Amino acid sequence: TALPGSRIARRIVAGLDHTCVLATDGTVWCWGQNMNGKLGDGSFLNRGVPVQALLGTTALMIAAGGSTTCAALSDNSVKCWGKGSSGQIGNNAVLTSNETPVYASLIPASFTVAHLEIGSTHTCAVSVIGAVWCWGEFTNGRLGTTQESNAVTPTATASLGGIASEVGAGAAHTCALLTSETVTCFGNNNKGQLGQALATVSNSTPTVVSLAATAMHVVAGGQFTCALLTTSAVHCFGDDLRGQLGAGTSGSFRETPAAVTGLTGTVVDVAAGTSHACAVMSTGQVRCWGLNDQGQLGIGTQSNVATATAIA
Repeated sequence: TALPGSRIARRIVAGLDHTCVLATDGTVWCWGQNMNGKLGDGSFLNRGVPVQALLGTTALMIAAGGSTTCAALSDNSVKCWGKGSSGQIGNNAVLTSNETPVYASLIPASFTVAHLEIGSTHTCAVSVIGAVWCWGEFTNGRLGTTQESNAVTPTATASLGGIASEVGAGAAHTCALLTSETVTCFGNNNKGQLGQALATVSNSTPTVVSLAATAMHVVAGGQFTCALLTTSAVHCFGDDLRGQLGAGTSGSFRETPAAVTGLTGTVVDVAAGTSHACAVMSTGQVRCWGLNDQGQLGIGTQSNVATATAIA
């Protein structure tokens, strides 16, 4: 249904069973399952139509992942809501449910958010000066720190070796794109999703991925990663059980980045879900690959495909 008041959507994000839109007037509207209060409307009621998140001011960007939602606000603060059992809300507390948006604590006054991303149980933000801060579940080194407990407030990662421009958060790993057009990853590597040898089960130290060319965008799926290269090709690595690497055939996993098949032409954007991914072509066409058990690829079937296939 239309957003109330004839509002126009500027950005749309989706988490686990919920969807949110940032409208051009800075309001945020969500719908879907509301367990844990992830719609941010002050209730736990499931919603089949958009309801407004109670932010108290306008938002500049939004992110959703797992059962958590966050917004960077016009006053340079960050508010999060929904599930916070691992600290991923960032308000210095562990809350199973939080139906009203609350401020993420202790973000430095100098930290103006330029990019925001939420994984399954952790949240990361990039500042306008290229620093990355993460909070939430710590296991596998997904926060880029050596601490041995969940971070209930934003925590700076170890040195990225450069200035970050964006960050991607997966189920248990994180990757950052640097202004040097390189990608560095940290966290769980059980499927090769860090682009490192499988002997490295996990790594809390950000480590550069060896790519065939420089990168302009990075996204993290559940247990895989894809990078959009400056050559307009998309290279993926990690879990491939359901064809989410787009290699042409499904395999178990692969730590070496390689091109997605079926992407002839110029790719301008790429997005990743838990076990599937989609690319936007310069023609406006969208091509998807990977898990399709719920029809999430939009290709007219419910069969997995390991080659980028145009949506209907």
